[in-house]
Amino acid sequence: MDFENVAADPSLAQAIQRFEASEDGPAGEDGALAATRWIREFAIDDRGSVTRMLLDRGEVISYYTLSSGQAEIRDASRRDVLKLLGGPEIGSSHIKWIARATEAPPGAAAAAVLHAGSVASDLAVQEGKGLLTLDPYDQATETMWREWGFEATDTPSPTGEGLKRLYIPLP
Repeated sequence: MDFENVAADPSLAQAIQRFEASEDGPAGEDGALAATRWIREFAIDDRGSVTRMLLDRGEVISYYTLSSGQAEIRDASRRDVLKLLGGPEIGSSHIKWIARATEAPPGAAAAAVLHAGSVASDLAVQEGKGLLTLDPYDQATETMWREWGFEATDTPSPTGEGLKRLYIPLP
């Protein structure tokens, strides 16, 4: 569900205000506070992305925000393996935010990632995007995303700490 439907459903707006991101992830309390604040205060006004939420019994148990992005992969051999044509800049579907709720059942985070990948795969065909990208919050979240199969691009992550934007190829 995107935020266009929030005004028509006051119970959804209330569920968003009750959302508390889990501190159990690698980003800990700081990451959870940032993810909670973003969905409550900024998501509804963000016209550069679409936020999708997984609901369970009227509660938001996970969400992600997808926007258009890009990343550089300069290594020719990696580009050949991925069958990427053209220059080093590759269009992507970019996960701007992703979080699961404190009380989310097992699998809620995986469901958000898989749904983002599914939507991004559809866009890959429609808009010529070759990657699903995200910027790790910190070194610990980079490690987690690499365990999910994400790899580093040549694009610096705006989150700092010398991190790189991460990607998985889209079909």
